[in-house]
Amino acid sequence: MSTTPPPQALNPKTGRTGGDGERTAGDGAFGWLRALDPRGRRAFAGAFGGYALDSYDYFTLPLSMVALAAYFGLDSGQTGLLTTVTLVVSAVGGAVAGVVADRVGRVRALIITVTTYAVFTVACGFAPTYETLLVFRALQGLGFGGEWAVGAILVAEYASARHRGRTLGAVQSSWAVGWALAAVVYTVVFSVAGDDLAWRVMFWTGALPALLVLWLRRRVHDAPEATAARERSTERGSFAAIFKPGTATSPGLLRTTVFAGLLSTGVQGGYYTLATWVPTYLKSERGLSVVGTGSYLTFLISGAFAGYLTGGYLTDRLGRRRNIWLFALLSAVCVVAYANIPSGANTLLLVLGFPLGFCMSAIFSGFGSYLSELYPTAVRGTGQGFTYNTGRAVGAVFPTLVGFLADSWGVGGALPGAAGAAGDAREGTRMSGRDITATPPGATAVTGTTIDVTGTTPVIGTGTTVTGSAARLPDVAQDRPVALVDEHARAWTPRAARRRFREGLTGPTAGVAAGHTQVNMISVPADWAYDMLLFCQRNPKPCPVLDVTDAGSFTTPLAAGADLRTDLPRYRVWRDGELVEEPTDVRGHWRADLVTFLIGCSFTFEWALASAGVPIRHVEQGRNVPMYVTSRQCRPAGRLRGPMVVSMRPVPPEHLSAAIRESSLLPAVHGAPVHCGDPAGLGIADLARPDFGDPVTAEPDDIPVFWACGVTPQAAVMASRPPFALTHAPGQMFLTDARDEQYRVA
Repeated sequence: MSTTPPPQALNPKTGRTGGDGERTAGDGAFGWLRALDPRGRRAFAGAFGGYALDSYDYFTLPLSMVALAAYFGLDSGQTGLLTTVTLVVSAVGGAVAGVVADRVGRVRALIITVTTYAVFTVACGFAPTYETLLVFRALQGLGFGGEWAVGAILVAEYASARHRGRTLGAVQSSWAVGWALAAVVYTVVFSVAGDDLAWRVMFWTGALPALLVLWLRRRVHDAPEATAARERSTERGSFAAIFKPGTATSPGLLRTTVFAGLLSTGVQGGYYTLATWVPTYLKSERGLSVVGTGSYLTFLISGAFAGYLTGGYLTDRLGRRRNIWLFALLSAVCVVAYANIPSGANTLLLVLGFPLGFCMSAIFSGFGSYLSELYPTAVRGTGQGFTYNTGRAVGAVFPTLVGFLADSWGVGGALPGAAGAAGDAREGTRMSGRDITATPPGATAVTGTTIDVTGTTPVIGTGTTVTGSAARLPDVAQDRPVALVDEHARAWTPRAARRRFREGLTGPTAGVAAGHTQVNMISVPADWAYDMLLFCQRNPKPCPVLDVTDAGSFTTPLAAGADLRTDLPRYRVWRDGELVEEPTDVRGHWRADLVTFLIGCSFTFEWALASAGVPIRHVEQGRNVPMYVTSRQCRPAGRLRGPMVVSMRPVPPEHLSAAIRESSLLPAVHGAPVHCGDPAGLGIADLARPDFGDPVTAEPDDIPVFWACGVTPQAAVMASRPPFALTHAPGQMFLTDARDEQYRVA
């Protein structure tokens, strides 16, 4: 009897065999931080510190508002106007900072923003009149507005898609750190000095920490892909680009910009209303002392800090948009409860401060990753800066609205009204037609279908079943910055598509440049090249090789003039079998000993399927094709081993014969399916949870059909752990100039 242990199933999350208990750099509470390279960690530290100081300088005004109102003799409307002017001007500053970040670099833009808000925060402390303070506060808003958008982009471009929500949630949590620092300084300063001097001291202290951040940022650099995109693109930092409607050669970004701005308006209107008026509410209407107000704010801020971190985790788990909607609803509930606590019930007021801060802050954890993934690299700063800060400008109306309502209703009565108005703005986004997580009516998830395939004539067994409820589509923004699959992308030439990828466009390539051959890519060191070639030769179904380059070469006769280092939408970088980075440009990772294998992709035959009347569900839904690690082991070759990966397409029964027939005529791109029907036959437990790509929604009678997939070599890399490898990101292929007819057999 053999003593060789059976092969273990590959865990696609860890990239190793065995269960989830085997930790990797991406696991654990701080796995997202360990997954960053040293440059990424410095970028994170710079953005974290800058945003904390941004928060500190912002909260000097709300915390000092009662003293300011008494000093200058202001009513509630005038004090609210101070915040509104800051936010409106910050919208201009943020939009401009985004353009600057795209044109001169992320780090340079950050240094400009920190310097600006620090200088004018100090100037506010010297203001002799209300009008002068209003001007200085507006100028401070120029720097305040740009810091978050640019810092979030800087970190997002270092973070992998898998950890981006948690990483940016951690950056976002620095806002609570700055808020807490401001509350501590407020408590000390106002306890020691009289109100007439204390508010000035609060503003003066806003300059001191900025010196540390300026020093830190001399050690921080832009992500290589952002630098490369800035050098290549002719549209970097262009407002025209983010307002460009769809054309015959481009999907356009106008729709994305409009709806992202609307969503931003609703979220920020509610947030800044609470951040501005809760301190005043506690002191003026609940009668708390300075020390008492600080104690209550401690609970609110602690909740905010926990909310940022938890929201970041849930953003990666639930998706960007779902996280935002969930906590928007919970925030509205908390506001109403908080404002209606009976007089004298201060313990309850203290306790409810934590969930209020938690919910209103968790909304923002998904914002950085959501907005950064909507735009290509060349205009990411412009797009994110504009949409985020447009929302800030329009949402800035709400603090002033509360101020004027407070004169009649009191702050406690005005807060729920403003929260309701902000909720209406968020609802307006949904009603505008971009309910991107909606399931098509009548669509259901397919499980348990049994099909017997004999030759090319399928025989549907009597046990065919369709079970399960409708499967919601994940957020379109998650791991897919721009939807490529539309009527315009289908008409692109491969050369035009590759140019757009070089300029920073990313996303699944199914349906792009229809009728042309797409290929998977894997590059391994020369001393592993023979093993890879043998692995492909022994497993031709999942690994049909179309070209192999010389060592160090990044060109291929399949696409004249193309560069394999830059012309894919997104890559993956592997070290010792671990996924360490997902850049859009691998020139900085390229080595002279790399041998590249181009392996046929099943996206190629989708044009033939569509021409035969077979619906391509993931293309219809704008999703990546779902891919699954199976229980079928490939034949080992040298040091390489691993399971076969398959892609799945739901096919109506009446089109199953055509799907099998048409794909079988293209064996160079995987050919006929390897399995039809019950996914358990391949060891797949749940179609709604693919290992790569996105789940798709099937119609009630659809049959799951599985084709061998060119991600199989990536699974071999994960299992066999070569010291280094480059691959395409699943679903984001290299487009060749070859027509699919060139590989069609009679």
